Amino acid sequence: MTYTISVIIPAHNEESQIAEALDSLTSQTCKNFEVIVVANGCTDGTAKIAQSYINKLSIKIFETKQRGIAFACNHGAKHSKAKFLFFLEADTVISHNGIAAAVNALNQGKIGGTLKMRSKEKKVWYRLGTKLLEFDEGAGWGPVRFCTAEVYRNIRGHNESIGWMIDADFAKRVKAQGPTIYVKDATQTTSMRRFEKGGFGEVIKQAYAYTLFLLTGKIKKGEYPVVR
Repeated sequence: MTYTISVIIPAHNEESQIAEALDSLTSQTCKNFEVIVVANGCTDGTAKIAQSYINKLSIKIFETKQRGIAFACNHGAKHSKAKFLFFLEADTVISHNGIAAAVNALNQGKIGGTLKMRSKEKKVWYRLGTKLLEFDEGAGWGPVRFCTAEVYRNIRGHNESIGWMIDADFAKRVKAQGPTIYVKDATQTTSMRRFEKGGFGEVIKQAYAYTLFLLTGKIKKGEYPVVR
């Protein structure tokens, strides 16, 4: 079967999160999609949990020794034959119309985009952070990003040479290819666990980095704190 869009999930030791992400895919209004899970460098039950959805979703699971979000996204994309690609990080859920919104936007001439972001945790500074993304139509785009497969090939996928802000780098390069969209009537709801572990200092650090990106387009060197 040929699918319109492939949902690619990079997952490193996500046994506590990935079921919720996959559950959000079982309720999508758009049904013509496949799921590609790349369990990268896992030492837990991530792949086994993904395998349990074999009768609920059209799903393929790949296990790799190498780890890294950018690597896993690129690995998953290599196994897709779909016209469109939708990247969903394993700690994130999407609204029931998320896939349909992406497909509609791409069919109407957009080459990429993201969904409106929300935080699973309800602290004020997290809400302010997600609001910041709305100033530039999603800015660095976050844990959900979609594009045409053609554009993905043109930009040579995700950048495996940087340690963080992989989403911002990706968004910047996609935007240089043509019109993108920040979908406001479909949502991504993501975990702020990096901030929970790193505290308010981590909030400030990443807020500064993303503000710099918004103003200059430059990506500040750094690394995400280890959370699993």
